[in-house]
Amino acid sequence: MKFKHHLMLSSALLASAIGTSAFAQPRTGTSAAATNTIEELVITAEKREQSLQDVPVAVTAFTDAKRELVGINSIQDMTNFTPGLEYNSSTDRISLRGVGRQTNVLSADASVANYNDGIYETFAVQAGRSTLFLDRVEILRGPQGTLYGRNAIGGAINEISKRPTEQPYGEIRMT
Repeated sequence: MKFKHHLMLSSALLASAIGTSAFAQPRTGTSAAATNTIEELVITAEKREQSLQDVPVAVTAFTDAKRELVGINSIQDMTNFTPGLEYNSSTDRISLRGVGRQTNVLSADASVANYNDGIYETFAVQAGRSTLFLDRVEILRGPQGTLYGRNAIGGAINEISKRPTEQPYGEIRMT
């Protein structure tokens, strides 16, 4: 009986210790608002500008800043960060979620549509071009035939080029 009483008391103390909440404190010199900010990414996956959080499609988007930060230099590098994306650089075959072109005939329609500023292109290698010219890449997984036509059974890749800005600027890169 005495053992049962000690067991109940220790389990109640353990439950109260586990049930307490611990809150992370901001580092000294930073405010709580500065540590919780999330940058909003605007994409055009449904042919209109929307926030990435509002789009009801499985989308992976890479901005030029994110590509520079992570070190994405080609479409092959994007396969490391996009679930279901596979790319074969020797035959320029791309597949999303296992759906892609299986033949070597280049005139055969691919199952993943590639769009460069809204214009269909047959090869996906342009999605990995330099961030000097490319603003963002959007990879839409799953069937996209309603918005992107017959070649989007596996998904679609949108490449959006950089647009002119109101303020002039220059950029120099060396390798």
